Amino acid sequence: MNHKAEEQLNKFLKFGSHLGLERMNELLKRLGHPEENLKVIHVAGTNGKGSICHFLDSVLRCAGYRTGLFTSPYLEVFNERIRIDGENISESLLSKCTDKAIAAAELMVKDGLDSPTEFEMVTAIAFLAFKEEKLDLIILEVGLGGRGDSTNVISKPLLTIIGSISMDHCDRLGDTIEKIAYEKAGIIKEGTPLIAGVASDLALGVIKSEAERLNAPVIEASYDEIIDSKIHPQGGIYTFINGGELLTFEISMSGIHQGFNSLIAIKAIDYLKSIGIEISDKALKNGLLNAKNPGRMEMVLKNPIVILDGAHNADGIKKLEEFIERVYSDKPIISLVGILADKDVNAIGERIIHFSDHIIVTEPDNPRKMPANELTAKLKQYGNKSIKINCEQNAQKALAMAIEEANARNAIVICCGSLYLIGRLRRLISEKKDNTIL
Repeated sequence: MNHKAEEQLNKFLKFGSHLGLERMNELLKRLGHPEENLKVIHVAGTNGKGSICHFLDSVLRCAGYRTGLFTSPYLEVFNERIRIDGENISESLLSKCTDKAIAAAELMVKDGLDSPTEFEMVTAIAFLAFKEEKLDLIILEVGLGGRGDSTNVISKPLLTIIGSISMDHCDRLGDTIEKIAYEKAGIIKEGTPLIAGVASDLALGVIKSEAERLNAPVIEASYDEIIDSKIHPQGGIYTFINGGELLTFEISMSGIHQGFNSLIAIKAIDYLKSIGIEISDKALKNGLLNAKNPGRMEMVLKNPIVILDGAHNADGIKKLEEFIERVYSDKPIISLVGILADKDVNAIGERIIHFSDHIIVTEPDNPRKMPANELTAKLKQYGNKSIKINCEQNAQKALAMAIEEANARNAIVICCGSLYLIGRLRRLISEKKDNTIL
């Protein structure tokens, strides 16, 4: 990992996270507008947008295209946020682009302008890297919302995509599903087709209204188009009806929602083919099968089974619960949980209580974490006295505790609540040299 680049960029964290494009546009102007002429697929949504991005990136690479992929946050190493041809950005290219972006930002401040935020800096660095590498296609994941997100400087994307919309980041995006949908709809551009995989009628109405205003054709994806699903612990086989045609594909991401995310990707590929981007049926099949999104219902140990899932809001936890019911209903569930304090702890906690036989509470590696003792107290208030709840602030010790009990009870360990926790646990497990965590 490029520690120097990350340390340099951490200095911009003090400027907070502020939505709006004025700083970003000024920064890109001073960098020579590296975002111009990039062929971009722009992807927004509350949950699932990262998986949609990985499906698209994998299919396009299987079709022979050189791709750039921008996602956030990272799980284990900073370089994950910018990927080129399926690999994390090299340290040399990251350093080169970081130096350019920092020099431009320092001149902005010297000229009396507001400094870019850390996320704006990373977005600009991604654009510099993608331009430098002369890539064929870019898959760009929105960081937060859409309308005021730093990625929304792309004025002429090839295609926009909005996946699922649910209640999250309400302090920033609005306290109703309609307000959140309006912010997501900000990525829609004049005349540019939109793939909409939005289940909420209220949210879809807002999005379609904005698309109509901008003369943007809407291609809808619906769960009703999934006519058969066979989910297994490390993926699933799905049959879709897409445009009157029956399609069956296997994917390596688990959960019915990942089948739906793959359907959104299929519709996006259909559109790209219609504008002359050549993608064979074989590339589509292999790309969907090969796509992975680490930390999303990911099995990282098999004995005992340990699954990492970044579910951190009510909708994400609901999908995790559905997965457990479909695949592991006959096994005891040990949940290892850590949550950020600004999340809907009640909605998340009530579902975790419902599907768990034992809960071990710990803390994510993030300043916004909810202290483990506070979360433990909240979970104990839900009234299910039969569920054992332990508190272990240290994530490494909590993981060791969960694995020890899972071995004794032939149970499944489910780790969830925050991607920051998942990243920490994933690093611990990847560093394992033997059967122990400690």
